[in-house]
Amino acid sequence: MKKQRWLWVGGLVVLLVVAAVGGSWYWCEGRLSRSEQSLADGEFGLARIAAREALQVAWGAEQRNRGKWLLAQATLADATLEERVLEDGYRLLDEIEPGSGVYADARVAKAKQMLLTKIQVRAAERVLEEVLQVDPTHSAANQLLFTIYSLTSRADRADPAFWVGFQQLPAEEQPVAFRHWFLSQFTRNAANRAFDVGTGIVPLEREPSDDDIIRRFIAFKDSEPNEAIHYGAMANWWLWRTETQTALEILQIGQERADTVAEEVYLSSLVQALLNQGNFAQVGELLETWPEAERGFNYLRHRGVYLESTDQIEQAVTAYQQCLTVWPGPIDANVRHRLSQCLQRLGRDEEAAVVVAQTEVARQWLEDRWGMVRKAIDYLHDEQAVGVMLDFFSAIGKQEAVAFLTEHRGRMAAARAGAPAGAAFPAPPASQLEVGSEPSAAAAPAPVGGATRAATEQ
Repeated sequence: MKKQRWLWVGGLVVLLVVAAVGGSWYWCEGRLSRSEQSLADGEFGLARIAAREALQVAWGAEQRNRGKWLLAQATLADATLEERVLEDGYRLLDEIEPGSGVYADARVAKAKQMLLTKIQVRAAERVLEEVLQVDPTHSAANQLLFTIYSLTSRADRADPAFWVGFQQLPAEEQPVAFRHWFLSQFTRNAANRAFDVGTGIVPLEREPSDDDIIRRFIAFKDSEPNEAIHYGAMANWWLWRTETQTALEILQIGQERADTVAEEVYLSSLVQALLNQGNFAQVGELLETWPEAERGFNYLRHRGVYLESTDQIEQAVTAYQQCLTVWPGPIDANVRHRLSQCLQRLGRDEEAAVVVAQTEVARQWLEDRWGMVRKAIDYLHDEQAVGVMLDFFSAIGKQEAVAFLTEHRGRMAAARAGAPAGAAFPAPPASQLEVGSEPSAAAAPAPVGGATRAATEQ
């Protein structure tokens, strides 16, 4: 009898413990939900209170990680808090454990903080690369990487990162995002104006100019003096101005200060400077040491010029042809011009004529009709403007853009007809219409048989 009584008491205790644990778990979930709702409503103080209450009774690692993530968001989003409090929010991001369902989002938030508050662009990029190793299609990580690649003049890398994130955006947000991509690919710096001003690199009252680019690169270098990419980017700016010797001096400083120079932007600028000087032997050596994972557009373009310059014409044709398959190869008239010349040297005149014709199509759009295209991108709420953009991207063979514009036009037509496919998109506000958006180097083709600044391989 006594034994039965103890068994009964023990069972009751277990039941009470289970009930307490279960009650705490459900109460914690309620607090987390309350914090999420307050955060969505912009009630950051209430969101912090609910998150702290959840952390006090959290059972298990996942609830703790979620609570820290919500508390960090509610802290960092509150512009009324002092800097020392914001540092607590950043610390919370670092405490979220790998394997958590919110780990990737927390790392992206950390990368954003590195970029916007400390201007540590390369450190932020590395954090995002870690996220993509776990989740290659993470929307926010790809969007932020697109921004970083645009800021560091890596249009070839910005393009694929953009389209991964773009596909996951709500339809109503896609036109503004698409316009931003367009500016990143077809203008020198218009896509980066908001960052330059927002971080204080460029004063708001200063008119946009090409000098804004070098100001940003210098700020990046000052923040991360041991990163070769920033010296390569600065050198590239001087190469754009045909100042090869200045570029080489900057690259020498980078070699002395950087942890490693085995990095695409640095190598690309160094190879270009050496090509300008006709130092083909050293170029050949550098191309052999180029990191395998980074042998994209810039590598193929430089390799083509090197092979052509050393009379290895067959191999140069192959390199140029491969280059045209990698964006922004299709709009790089210098590559097409060189390819046509190599084909002619090999007696392959019919193939050369096809390349010349393709170059002429691109030239007509990027020179003769450029004003019409540049205006149309600001009016994606207008079906006629969308039609112009469709013709443009169909002509240059950018299929991702064609697919979006086709879907976008379909939604606009359905909305006009009253079908439930979404309303027509409003015109962009005047604040979004950047100035100084002339075609970029890649988008300014050299006339066949002639040369422009694009012929300097920038």
